[in-house]
Amino acid sequence: MKSWYEEFYLQQKKMPKEKKIYLMAGRRAGKTEANKKLAVQTAVTKPTSKILFLTITFESCVKLYFNSVIEELQDLGYEPVTASRADGYIKLENGSEMFFKGNSTQEYYRDWE
Repeated sequence: MKSWYEEFYLQQKKMPKEKKIYLMAGRRAGKTEANKKLAVQTAVTKPTSKILFLTITFESCVKLYFNSVIEELQDLGYEPVTASRADGYIKLENGSEMFFKGNSTQEYYRDWE
């Protein structure tokens, strides 16, 4: 049985390109910061959102995003109900959840357009 985020990724591949956000930029252009801000905005403004941060490894995902997402939420006046760096998980009072995952096998990237 696939987890929700694995299923989400597979469904994303079927989604029309108009509904996806592509961010192509060079090094040090602020891609991570833009991803973080969009994710936090979505989590705060759309209750029960499920947001997936996915990088090559779990360790890099947590290092790049976890603390800065917590800080961004706190700056906006939102304290997470649950925050576990070890599990890569944040839950907000409005039911929104953030998952931090790694995919070193790149299994789900094979058919990416």
